[in-house]
Amino acid sequence: MIHRYFILFLILLANQISLAQQPVSIHLTEKDGLPDIEFYDLLEDNKGFIWLAADKGLYRYDGRNYKLFTNPDKRGRSLFGLKLDNKGRLWCNNLSGQFFYVQDEQLTLFEDYSHIKTLVDFNIYDNHLIIYEPSRIVTVDINTKSITAILDSGTRSYMGDLNHNPKGFYYNKNSIIYFSPTVDFQDAKTLNNSPIAAFNKRVISKFFKWNDQIYYFNQLQTISKTSLYQLLDGGIKEVNIPKQLQNVIVIHSYNNNNNLWVLTNKGVFICQLDSGGLVVKKHLFKNEYITDLVIDKDNNYWLSTLNNGVFVLPNKQLNKINLPNNIGVQAIEEVNDDLLYIATNSNEVFSYNLKNNKLKKLPESFNNKIYNICYNPLAKDLLMVATTDSKIYNLDTKQSQSSNLIVTKSIDVLDHNQYLISLPHSLSIYNKNKDSIYNLRTLRSYGSVLNKAKNKAYCSFVDGLGWVDLKTKKYKKITHNNSPVYALKIAISHDDTVWVAADGKGLLGFKNDSLIRTINIKNGLASNLINVLVADKNVIWIATDKGLQSYNYKTKTLNTINKQDGIDSYNINAIEVVGDQVFFSSNTGLYKFNSNKINTVRSTSQPYFTNVSIQEKDTIIKTSYTLKQTESEIRFGFNVNGFQTNQFVNFEYQLEGYDNNWIALENGLNFVKFNTLPAGQYKFNVKAKNTSQSNYTNPISIALTVRLPFYKTWWFYLLFLLTSVGLVWWYYSQKTKRLNSVQLQALEKAKINQQLVFSQLENLRSQMNPHFIFNALNSIQDYIILNESKLARQYLVKFSRLIRTYLEHSQANEISLNEEIKTLKLYLELEKDRFDDDFKFEINIHPDLDLENTFVPTLFIQPYVENALKHGLLHKKNNKKLVLNFKQDTINQSLICEIIDNGIGRKASAIIKNQRQDNYKSFATSANQKRIELLNRSHNKAITLNIEDIINAKHDVCGTKVVIKIQVKD
Repeated sequence: MIHRYFILFLILLANQISLAQQPVSIHLTEKDGLPDIEFYDLLEDNKGFIWLAADKGLYRYDGRNYKLFTNPDKRGRSLFGLKLDNKGRLWCNNLSGQFFYVQDEQLTLFEDYSHIKTLVDFNIYDNHLIIYEPSRIVTVDINTKSITAILDSGTRSYMGDLNHNPKGFYYNKNSIIYFSPTVDFQDAKTLNNSPIAAFNKRVISKFFKWNDQIYYFNQLQTISKTSLYQLLDGGIKEVNIPKQLQNVIVIHSYNNNNNLWVLTNKGVFICQLDSGGLVVKKHLFKNEYITDLVIDKDNNYWLSTLNNGVFVLPNKQLNKINLPNNIGVQAIEEVNDDLLYIATNSNEVFSYNLKNNKLKKLPESFNNKIYNICYNPLAKDLLMVATTDSKIYNLDTKQSQSSNLIVTKSIDVLDHNQYLISLPHSLSIYNKNKDSIYNLRTLRSYGSVLNKAKNKAYCSFVDGLGWVDLKTKKYKKITHNNSPVYALKIAISHDDTVWVAADGKGLLGFKNDSLIRTINIKNGLASNLINVLVADKNVIWIATDKGLQSYNYKTKTLNTINKQDGIDSYNINAIEVVGDQVFFSSNTGLYKFNSNKINTVRSTSQPYFTNVSIQEKDTIIKTSYTLKQTESEIRFGFNVNGFQTNQFVNFEYQLEGYDNNWIALENGLNFVKFNTLPAGQYKFNVKAKNTSQSNYTNPISIALTVRLPFYKTWWFYLLFLLTSVGLVWWYYSQKTKRLNSVQLQALEKAKINQQLVFSQLENLRSQMNPHFIFNALNSIQDYIILNESKLARQYLVKFSRLIRTYLEHSQANEISLNEEIKTLKLYLELEKDRFDDDFKFEINIHPDLDLENTFVPTLFIQPYVENALKHGLLHKKNNKKLVLNFKQDTINQSLICEIIDNGIGRKASAIIKNQRQDNYKSFATSANQKRIELLNRSHNKAITLNIEDIINAKHDVCGTKVVIKIQVKD
């Protein structure tokens, strides 16, 4: 019997699990951009930069990026001992005795003390460097680098940072000497009768201050045992410490808000120190080698480790309850102030005792997802609704029964046996005794809640929000502006306000079916998409897809808990409030916090400019720039220091002088680029704020002057105007010159044309010379004497036709070649009649010649034909012949006219001419030559004349050949 009870006890014990709680932390590793995993020291400087001394070197974190600082003279990679001087410069040292400081974004070597062969403590005091060497303490003037004081300790010395009041310690002749690291070491104080085992060369001591008393951890390196001592005026006193601290290596100890944080190789011990000794209250990060702790300006706790990166506690009030296998939680239900029931992703239900942190599995199993848990205090029943296999479990009898319920959206207790339930297809009442469902309204529903009197059931349906009178079963729809209100979640606060999560419109508050309050992203809601809504006292808890918020409807204030506080998932599916403790669950587990302590005040550091680039080239950051308008592409980069500022700090910018409106940047952006700017004076301003705040920081500014390009300046306009006037004057003067030249050319051409007319008249007169007229009249007279009246009449008719043709042609400058040939033929026929048929002529025309469209000067060829008759053929005895050839030169586009006679030749004709008493001069020939010159000057065509003798085989002259070339029109 005893054995049976013992086995039962073991089974019950096995079903109980002790749960640990730990503040939610963010683990930074290489996948998050952390440049190393082995860190020794942390520090936040005056500007909010986080400095990390790592195995790979010194890094600075600005909230977005890690920047490496190194020096070419540095030996080794690792750096240690981060300190700030009174100028805000960061100091560090290494294992090789080198000391560095950071100034102007550079790691500068201060001094290389090569005689130091190990890592030593140091401090910066009043512009002096205090170095705790193994057997002495040295003070070095930072400005001159000279040693100003030396204190021989004989044994290893230590530096203790006692709440920012550094002290130096060393052991000498059974005494502990401690002092402030002043320049001359004049305030040294000796504690006598100190056991040598407690403080000697073989120990590593870590000092801290508690209630104005100095304590130190002593760690014997030979046996790795840790002890704690208090410094008293007459000596030292050992202090009791728990066993879990006796076998650890203490790295640092800090007094933080009356809690002693002891950093060890086995995590962080948060302790209290009283008359009974050191008491451990919490043990965090049990498996981590913690090397340093920094609490930044936003109250983020940074913990560096020796081999596992950095842990950040954004809000140490937010705790995660470590469930087995880190399972997620689907539902939470409060039974009383000490007991919760939770449904997990593993389809199991557990009881969670808040007093002893014990987790106990319920002896019920489910095959599918558990949607809801509802505790009925009247029947002590736990209604658990799953996808297919729901159950009712009685906490008193430990008996369970099956239920037909499936997939409920919400559950409220009506009485001992009945529940109000919201189902995917209806709002209904469920009776557990009958395991039956009575539909109040058959329509798809999303959630329901009972009012305090339990006479109304508010429910959200697919057609909108409304309520059902549970007595009359009548339904009334709630509208706003005559439109349905579409809601997904409902809660009723203590003042009977019905709060609904409107579909994509935020949180709406209704009283007496009228809208009285609207909370959305415009007035502080993190998101208009709400997943969970719970009312408690004067507060509405709201789980959105961007964080968990509490809205106090009396003070009308909103507080936010988000990933900046360490929430690792916004998929919150349940919230339960137990007194001041708020529990919420998600797919990542179960969390809790104290509603009175959770809110943290986060300040936003002043933004600063990180870079300025002009025309895509980085430049030195200055307070003002002057740019050419054609080169006004400028990019401003800026940042705010702090953890997660890249996610939770938003920027607004303004280009004063161009657009005085402030423009918000998208979340995560930290630069503004202008591709081009008009000429003018501008001021670029940028400000920042944390997403949980309403006020922006003071803006930072850079002045801009954009100059007009030279071609848009007033002097260029004046120069352009003067140049334009000059060009216009020059143009019109040149045009006037050209017009005058053209006018002169026209006058000259008119003069030439006049001369041509005179020449034509002279030709006409020469052609109608008395000799020809007299000969023609004599011929007519001979015909009359010989009674040849018919011949005389015919000759006279031809003569008159020729005279009329000459007169007609004399009115034009040019005639067609066809007209010219006709005139020549008429003239030659008259001459033939005059020569009594002793004269023959022929006219040969090339078939390709276009006689109608080929033009020649008027009365131009006839004088040369007449000369051939008068001077070449007239003095020949017989067989007088004249040939006219008209050909075309297609290459040069010229008309070739050949006048060939078989007369006596030019030489014989000249002899006869000279023998004449009147010394007759051929006027027609000279007039035509002058006409050629005039035509060549006044036209674009060229006329050439060539006269040559015709030589026979015996080299005798047998005639004359005249060749006239006239360039014809295209």
